[in-house]
Amino acid sequence: MKIALSTALVSVLAATTAISGSMDTPMAETPMVDTAPIAAANDWGGLYVGALFGLSTAEYAYDSGSSTYGYDLEGQSFGGFAGYNIQNGAFVYGGEVAYSFGSVYNPNNDAYNFDDFIDAKARAGYSAGSALVYGFVGYSSATWQNFNTDSTASGMNYGAGVDLMVSDKMFVGLEYMMRDLSGDFENGNGISGDISTINFRAGVNF
Repeated sequence: MKIALSTALVSVLAATTAISGSMDTPMAETPMVDTAPIAAANDWGGLYVGALFGLSTAEYAYDSGSSTYGYDLEGQSFGGFAGYNIQNGAFVYGGEVAYSFGSVYNPNNDAYNFDDFIDAKARAGYSAGSALVYGFVGYSSATWQNFNTDSTASGMNYGAGVDLMVSDKMFVGLEYMMRDLSGDFENGNGISGDISTINFRAGVNF
């Protein structure tokens, strides 16, 4: 009988010790996982259209055949643009065509001036928050007036800009563009030089 009681007592003490040991051991903490959603890049993909206002300056050379004259141009232009973006994550690329009209002229002699511009551009950029930062390169054509005689000047364009999304579909932007234009006239004369333009833009994505 004493042996049975002793055996039972030892069993109870062993179980009590085991339970006490498990209670004294601290429980491992479950690491906290940040479940906050990662902000996605704005959706710039698809068709977009808009309007623009440009301020231009230029340094141009006029070749009369026997002499070359250098002069400055300045002026304003108004117009519109349309393009299409393809988006892959935060990277955005596509094409755009713009038309603008106005008068970029010689302030000392307004008989020399550009009346309008057509700009085709290939763009590539990066969507950062609500902004799309991009660069572009393309080709431009412009109508040049020389004493009421219209001619065409054309050449490469390039530059950079930023568009800012102000609603689900609307954006505003600022763009710097350089046009390297030249042209030969029927009388053998010609022009060459660079036009730098700052465009203020507003548009809608579809």
